[in-house]
Amino acid sequence: MEEELMGGEREVTQALVRRLLEERRSLRERLLRLQKIDTAPAIRDTPEAHIKSVDMLDMAADSLRNDLQWTTREKFLARVAQLDRAYRKLMHGSYGVCEGCGTDIPAKRLEAMPDAAYCLPCQEEQEGLRSHRRLTG
Repeated sequence: MEEELMGGEREVTQALVRRLLEERRSLRERLLRLQKIDTAPAIRDTPEAHIKSVDMLDMAADSLRNDLQWTTREKFLARVAQLDRAYRKLMHGSYGVCEGCGTDIPAKRLEAMPDAAYCLPCQEEQEGLRSHRRLTG
């Protein structure tokens, strides 16, 4: 009976490892695609385009595109870091333990968000603290 439980836990662990690594790989691929978009030469960079005056709307659109790419890249990098952290915790046996209160994170939360570091009450507290810091500067 104990061997069956251990085998079941091992299967769950292996499935989690696969899921974490697959999501990390997917994010890395998306980051590479973003990098290719970011380094692709713009049409306006051709010599003919420099002769023409640059339209303010084009400059604003470029700025918005760059801001969006930067924000997306930062979010992807943060997510990769979260997945790496969850993977390390899984390998060290501390996976699924809330970093705020030390209780077990519910399985449903981990299924929905395998890199969750906090139980829901602690997560809400963390988000409230971050929101309060933004508002108070």
